[in-house]
Amino acid sequence: MRVSFVLLSTAVPLDGEAISRSHLELSSKATRLVPDETREDGITCLRLQDDSGDVILAPVPAPIATGEVEAAAALSLASFAKMPGLAPHAAHVIVTFRDEARRAPAAEALVLAQVTAAVAHAAGAVGVYWGMGHVAHPAEFFIDAVRDLDLPLPALTGLSIVRDGKGVSILSVGMEQFELPNMLVLADKSQGGEAIQFVFDMQGYVLKRGRTLPDGDTVGRTAEERLQVRYVPSPTDASVKVAQVDMRKPGLWARARQFLRN
Repeated sequence: MRVSFVLLSTAVPLDGEAISRSHLELSSKATRLVPDETREDGITCLRLQDDSGDVILAPVPAPIATGEVEAAAALSLASFAKMPGLAPHAAHVIVTFRDEARRAPAAEALVLAQVTAAVAHAAGAVGVYWGMGHVAHPAEFFIDAVRDLDLPLPALTGLSIVRDGKGVSILSVGMEQFELPNMLVLADKSQGGEAIQFVFDMQGYVLKRGRTLPDGDTVGRTAEERLQVRYVPSPTDASVKVAQVDMRKPGLWARARQFLRN
């Protein structure tokens, strides 16, 4: 069972028909979402038309007050792309998806993401907290990512970016929800945007592949590019291994050593 949280500026009644229409508008190829029941306490139940799963929406007239949403918002790609930040929320909706078809983790997450985007759209949400990925996004960012991408990893995962005199290091956050390791990419200062795209491209590749990249393997965006994968302790938790790829261009001495080896 997977759960997400739709963040609202104020508590509003949920409209199952409106959510179903938003689901069709945003995810036209997905299995239709059918309103089932709205109880007196405001809990709304919907189901997938093929009976492969159902959704329970539980409105909560209070914010998530632990501070975790604000911390998670700092990991959103939106926060690094000069987009509007996550607005304060005063209420939220707990979105629970019960998968009867036993889908693969990525497929199950996609169904929940599509439903979550529909709820956010229909309810006029300010944000979405994707707790499994430890990341929170402005609602518009989340909705657009789910609508535009077949595999909306920018909506389901986050990034931790550190810049220093040596360049930039980008650590993905949230791949453990798919039982896969996160990725750490080291890049030159001028490669920041390129490195972020590389992280999402490689994570998407690994997710579709369904298994981790072997230690010592090489990856690249072209037939000529050969970037070696090494598993190292995570900079945020030394007990966890992450897949590190170094995109930095070698200095003169490193290139000379490579020339001598060849």
